[in-house]
Amino acid sequence: MKMKGIGKIEYGIIIVVILIIAGVVAYLYWPRQEVAAEPIKIGAELPLTPPGAYMSGAEMRMAMELAVEEINEAGGVLGRNITLIIEDDHGTPEGGVAAMQKLITDHGVVAVVGAFHSSVTLAAIEVAHDQHIPYLTLAPWSYDITAKGYPEVFRLGLCNAIHFTNVANFLVEQNRTKVALVVENTDFGLGAADNIKEVLDEHGIEYQEFALDMGTTDFTPIIGTLQEFGPDAVVNVFTGLAGYTLVSQLYDAGIAPTHDCMLVYPLDEAIAPEYWETLGEKGKYVVIYTMFHPAATLSAKTQGFIQKFQDRYDRMPTVVCLQAYDGIYVMCEAIKQAGSTDPDAIIEALENMDYTGVLGRIQFSMGPQEGAPDYMYHNMKNPPDFLLQYTEVDQLSTEAPIIWPSEYATASYTPPP
Repeated sequence: MKMKGIGKIEYGIIIVVILIIAGVVAYLYWPRQEVAAEPIKIGAELPLTPPGAYMSGAEMRMAMELAVEEINEAGGVLGRNITLIIEDDHGTPEGGVAAMQKLITDHGVVAVVGAFHSSVTLAAIEVAHDQHIPYLTLAPWSYDITAKGYPEVFRLGLCNAIHFTNVANFLVEQNRTKVALVVENTDFGLGAADNIKEVLDEHGIEYQEFALDMGTTDFTPIIGTLQEFGPDAVVNVFTGLAGYTLVSQLYDAGIAPTHDCMLVYPLDEAIAPEYWETLGEKGKYVVIYTMFHPAATLSAKTQGFIQKFQDRYDRMPTVVCLQAYDGIYVMCEAIKQAGSTDPDAIIEALENMDYTGVLGRIQFSMGPQEGAPDYMYHNMKNPPDFLLQYTEVDQLSTEAPIIWPSEYATASYTPPP
């Protein structure tokens, strides 16, 4: 009798089925390494070498790196880590164009945060606009940066028209009658002078303008003319080390600050650690500015960031540090709200942004669409702006009294004895 059994064909089919099942089980349960999602690349364009304001650029980099570290430790954005790619713009327009092109073309960033100099930014925004890449500018104040109305361009902070109008109103309130404007001949410096002069003209206040090259190392050629003019206020609008040089030479010449002539230095360099290291006693009684102060609470996050920054870098953060830190968080929040890295979606998310950062509540104006001036288009609404006065050597800006605006003032202006 023949044995009944499985034929060769049927046996082969069974073996194949068993192997397939074993393969599926192995695929589902065998330990394997997860493939990480590609990181989201955000670019940063900063002045890290001369002739740019490299001190401020270095601080901004510190704050950005701190923000990226925190965001990644918290899980990143859309399940992906953030990679910060930094390019040096050298503080020149051509450097800004080259940095922006490299970030977009070579590195493939989805957005850019940064910038310090207005002339650099005015050149760089043309690249961002042409390539349709969201660009959140921080420290540059030129009116035209946002007034151009480019949909890609936003500003997290003040602009010339806002800040220097405030400075001029302060001079008016202080009953100044002869104002010397010493400015760098950049878009930033000349724009600042124009904003101040507009207010001074409205009030019939006499002024004289002195425009010199950015990076000037000797102001001796104008000292004599300044002394002849006899101002009761001097406004220093020089970025970088040149601003310190001007303060020093004005002091040595007995021009300002004196009992009869105040010196207003409303730039970020006046609250950097290098200010006192460079100037010492010469820096006393100078009027400075800041966008934050403990006596004027901006948000519950502000003091926490200041402490983290101090712990990490052993220095007090300046205004640009707060802007750089918030800039990264705001851009990441926009990507999160957009649900993608599509530029149009990011831009829409920025326009609808309502975020509380270390600078306080962050929203962006739509400018003329909301009945505001054209320079307010995509500019931060109600950016903080305070004038302080150093009354002691080595005084921290957070310890200096607020002297303007009046609703936040903790003291009045104190002339030198």
